[in-house]
Amino acid sequence: MYSRDQIETFRTILKPLCDTGTISPELFAVALKAVKEHWQGETSTVPRGPERSLSRKEVAERLGVSSRTVDRYREHGLLKGYSYGPKIIRFLESEILAFQQGFQSEKEGGAK
Repeated sequence: MYSRDQIETFRTILKPLCDTGTISPELFAVALKAVKEHWQGETSTVPRGPERSLSRKEVAERLGVSSRTVDRYREHGLLKGYSYGPKIIRFLESEILAFQQGFQSEKEGGAK
């Protein structure tokens, strides 16, 4: 996945090539679109706003599981992680609370 800086570097390198006619404007547009789509791929960036984001470790502590289990939950689509850099994944507190409530409901429903 590419960072915003990498996309901007890519654009900065290719734009002069487009301006001088070395590559066509169509190729430039297609290449930039492909890079942006790749960047927006599997993991979204952290939404901007007042909501608190949590680290893997904080999520693991709240859920009473290991960090590896948090990774598995994310890999299986149970939790949504947000990229805050090439190796930094954060989780929105509200989404973790909703996950906890759903998990508690399932446990209580299964115990009856």
